[in-house]
Amino acid sequence: MIATASNLLAFLGILLAAWLLGGGLLQQGAFRISGSARRVVLAAALGLPLLAYATLALGLTVGLSTAYLVGLVAGAAVLGLALGRGEPVPDLLTMLRRAGRALCRSPQRVWYWLLMLWAVALLLRALAPPALGDWDGLAEHLAMAKEWLRAGRVIPLWYDHHSQFPATVQMLYVLGLALGGPIAAKLFHTLYGLLALAAVALPARRHFGRSLTAPALVVFAATPLVGWLSSVAYVDLAAVFYLVLALDFFLEWP
Repeated sequence: MIATASNLLAFLGILLAAWLLGGGLLQQGAFRISGSARRVVLAAALGLPLLAYATLALGLTVGLSTAYLVGLVAGAAVLGLALGRGEPVPDLLTMLRRAGRALCRSPQRVWYWLLMLWAVALLLRALAPPALGDWDGLAEHLAMAKEWLRAGRVIPLWYDHHSQFPATVQMLYVLGLALGGPIAAKLFHTLYGLLALAAVALPARRHFGRSLTAPALVVFAATPLVGWLSSVAYVDLAAVFYLVLALDFFLEWP
C-alpha cells in the first residue's frame, strides 16, 4: 500500500511539473487558445513530451542519476510557474467546476457517470503491478527504461531492436521508474488514455453540440482495446491522443 502511494505521488508530481511547463509555454504563444478545457488539455499535450525529450537529452549527455532527474522535474515546475504566472490554475479549476456541473445537471449526466466509473476502474487496474499480459511493457518499454537507469544513461541495447526506434514519450517511463516505480511509469499510459478521451470531447462538442458529446465519449471509451491499453505500459494511446488533437486543429483551420 505504501509503495502504491509513493508511486502515485511520484506520478502526480511529474505530471504537475509537465502541465505547469506546458501551461507556461502556452502563455508565451503568439496566438490565444480559446476555452479553458482546451488550454488545460494542450498544456499537458505540450509539457509531457517536452519533459520526455529533456529526459532523453539528459540520458544522452550527463546521465540519468536520480539527482539529475529530480532536478529536471523541479526545474520544469519552476520554469512553468515563472512563465505562466499562475494563469493555468484558474483554467483547471474552471474545467473541474464544469465537469462537476455536467455530472449533476447535464441531461447526459448518466453517460458522464458511466464515464466516471470507467475512469475509476481504469485507475484501479493501472495501480496493479505490471502482469504477464503487459507483454510490450515488460519486454520493451519498461525493460528499456530499467536498463538505461541501471546503466545511468541511454545506451544501445543491441539485443533489442526496439531500442533502436526513436524514444519519445516513453522516456516518461524512465522518470516514473526512477522517482516512483513501475506503477508510476505505467500510469503515464493511463493518463494518455484519459487525455485521448478529453481530446475526443473537444471537436465533438464544438462541431456536433453538447447532446452528442457524451455519446461520442462513450463510443470511444467502450472500444475494448482502449480500455485494455489504458492499463498497460504501451505508447499507442499517446499516438491516438496527438492524432485527435491534430484533427481538432485541422477542423479549426481558417
